[in-house]
Amino acid sequence: MKSKINFKNNPQLRNCLFFTFNIGHAPDAEGGNHMTLNRNESKRTIENEMLQAVNTGDVATAKTDANQLEHDWDQAAPKLRKIDRKTWTQIDGTIDDVLAATRAKKPNEGKCQSVLQDSLDSLNQANA
Repeated sequence: MKSKINFKNNPQLRNCLFFTFNIGHAPDAEGGNHMTLNRNESKRTIENEMLQAVNTGDVATAKTDANQLEHDWDQAAPKLRKIDRKTWTQIDGTIDDVLAATRAKKPNEGKCQSVLQDSLDSLNQANA
């Protein structure tokens, strides 16, 4: 005999399934949506690698990695924008700053470090 599981009345089970199947967004405590770690993890990884490169004086690698960051962000943008336009706009601005700083004709390491850390902080805050 099969039993029917009611997901509507079991938020813990529903949230468990959300994380298991990587749907992309879930209601937060206030009933709104937030960008989830699973959607931003690749961006965080790239930015962390870029920051490590800048910290070791390898701005050229950070500049190369900026292409992948921009590609990944552009690919995810339509879905992320639908989930939370305000947060998407904030993170998009920090990523624009990262791209501009690392692609400058004469990148300033301090500026690159600062904008990368700001962007990482925004991504982390969106997933808190």
